[in-house]
Amino acid sequence: MKDEKKTLFTVLIWYVFITLLMTYPLVFHLTTHIPGDAGDGHQNLWNIWHFKKRLLNFQNPFYTNYLYYPIGVKLIFHTYGVFNNLLALPFNNIVLAYNFIVLFSFVMSAIGMYFLSFYLTQNKLGSFIAGVIFSFCPYKFAHLLGHLNLVSTEWIPFYILYLIKTFKEPFTYKNICLTSTFFLFTFFCSYYYAFYLIIFTILFFAFEVRKKIFSKRNLLLMFTIFILILPILIMGIQSYLEEDFVKMGGYKTVFSRFIGLFYPKSSPSSVWSLCQTYLFCISSRRNRRNSFYGLYCFGIIYL
Repeated sequence: MKDEKKTLFTVLIWYVFITLLMTYPLVFHLTTHIPGDAGDGHQNLWNIWHFKKRLLNFQNPFYTNYLYYPIGVKLIFHTYGVFNNLLALPFNNIVLAYNFIVLFSFVMSAIGMYFLSFYLTQNKLGSFIAGVIFSFCPYKFAHLLGHLNLVSTEWIPFYILYLIKTFKEPFTYKNICLTSTFFLFTFFCSYYYAFYLIIFTILFFAFEVRKKIFSKRNLLLMFTIFILILPILIMGIQSYLEEDFVKMGGYKTVFSRFIGLFYPKSSPSSVWSLCQTYLFCISSRRNRRNSFYGLYCFGIIYL
């Protein structure tokens, strides 16, 4: 037990160090600057401020009249990031709160993937590397431009871990509660990620636990998750039926190729750019559409 705690503490320290290194020089500007450009990051600062203001005044945080005044608008379909806003409540400085959320996401994403990988492989080094690959992937750094809700991937591996435990281990209410809780946390970070977890869960049921689909633990799990997210679903359906939300016209269809996961879509302009782009997934163009796994993953898999 002591060895496990020591190992976990060591892993945690390394993940914190890598986070500070990969987000450098953010650690020296925690109270004055946020990572990214002058775009969506400022919207997320407003989210943090507005959510706290409404909540502390015992008002509905999913509504504002600061936008489309004096009519106002519901924020149920807004990229609010409720979990992140709750995490920011103790902070008086919203910039510090924003940066804490960013650093927290990187560290906890790595820790979550470490736990998941170690549960499946019992390999400490491999699990540590899996945590690094998942948490510090180009996708997250691309969205670090200001998409705080999409940076918040930390609860995804925890949900998958306890979903597997729920059906692969003897029945316990603990696993049911933790699986439901981590789904709720993911739901409150990003509706997108919650939807992806639903897809994963369906595939997991189809290929791994087909005989347990109508089991007591599955029905209890689905019921618990449904009850937890029911208030948000009700507000969302009500807002949709009333059409009390902002509709944006025009949609762009973005096609992605499987080869694009390993091969960048922009051509490097120099030898150094070539090395950065193809080996370490660092693209000279700050565009999330150029995110891909990178060739170094193949080397790690080979090892």
